Amino acid sequence: MNEVNRSISPFAKYKKASWNKRLYSVLLDFLILLVLNLFIFVGIAKLIGDNLPSVKDKLNTLDEINIKANEETIRSHLIEYDTNNNQLETKEIIDNIIKRALKSSLIYYNIETYNSYDDYKSLDTIEYLSDSSNDNLYYYYNIYRFNNENYNNSNEFIGFKKYYVDILKVKDYFNLELINDNKESYFNLDITNALSSYYFDNDEYYLETYENIHNLYLSSYNDAILDYQNNNNLYISYVNSFNDLYNSYINSILIELFISYFISISLTYFLPYFIFKNYLSFGDKILKLPSINFYLESPKISSVLLKNLLELLLNLFILVIIVFLSFGNLGLITYNLSIFNLLSLAIFSLCLMICSLIISFINKNKCFLSDYAARLIKVDEKELIKEDED
Repeated sequence: MNEVNRSISPFAKYKKASWNKRLYSVLLDFLILLVLNLFIFVGIAKLIGDNLPSVKDKLNTLDEINIKANEETIRSHLIEYDTNNNQLETKEIIDNIIKRALKSSLIYYNIETYNSYDDYKSLDTIEYLSDSSNDNLYYYYNIYRFNNENYNNSNEFIGFKKYYVDILKVKDYFNLELINDNKESYFNLDITNALSSYYFDNDEYYLETYENIHNLYLSSYNDAILDYQNNNNLYISYVNSFNDLYNSYINSILIELFISYFISISLTYFLPYFIFKNYLSFGDKILKLPSINFYLESPKISSVLLKNLLELLLNLFILVIIVFLSFGNLGLITYNLSIFNLLSLAIFSLCLMICSLIISFINKNKCFLSDYAARLIKVDEKELIKEDED
């Protein structure tokens, strides 16, 4: 092998850059890469991608499927909306069911008392669901489910007594004879008085009674939701169509994300090689840290390519940051479950970063992983100038 003539090399006398300056350069490049990647992804790639006709069609179809699925669930009375068209939480839905039964009970047992208290008037805002029931769950099992052809299994008419005894399991709280006669939910007199005291007199003594009834309804409500999701063929078809289309949309976003990342890596670590002699990143240029190979020569293209590949792997953690900044926590959950597992990529990237840090302490040239693998050394330009002046 021919020996390199070091006497003519501009780096014949050089001083390696300090470990601190190298670390500052790495951190500066990371920041530049993050900002550049975020700008390219949000400002260019995603903006262009979301305006493509094919993507717009996907988004419009997703909205249509979502609306149809919600409309079907609303017909089942398993979800409700307030006057501002905001979907109620499960706790609020259960509370409305209890209030409807309480309203019917108050009117039946003590019409004069009900009409004489302004507080009771607040129950007038809780509208009944239909002429057949004031109970969401009874409506679901005996009306919606019984008359709906989208269910596989034969639908048996459950009836009030079986519903309260076998499904709701709250027979001790209700007046079953009154229910059978009037086809509405009625609490027995003791429970009516207890709930009245809890709701309108804020009597905490009856909190346990309310919670027991609420928890029984909640358990039955969750069972009804599962039954609806697992047995309603129309809803299942909506969900399958939505998921297929949504996954396709997510994958297109991920493609945009990775393209943006590759472009950012190239601009941060590869472009400087062609612009600034011996500087392999903008961080190196700013901190005046040129690179040479182990033969004291300018870096070859093969070394630069290897360094870029390793930087691409080392900085994959940036993808998680970009998704979080663009879509929040929900985006992290969504994209982590997609075809590209972002959490795995982030863990892999962090492991490489730790390895890079360890390598910088144990090799004699104090190089980080990408420079060490590419056989490159960062030198201090200020020290080279000083040597020339001397």
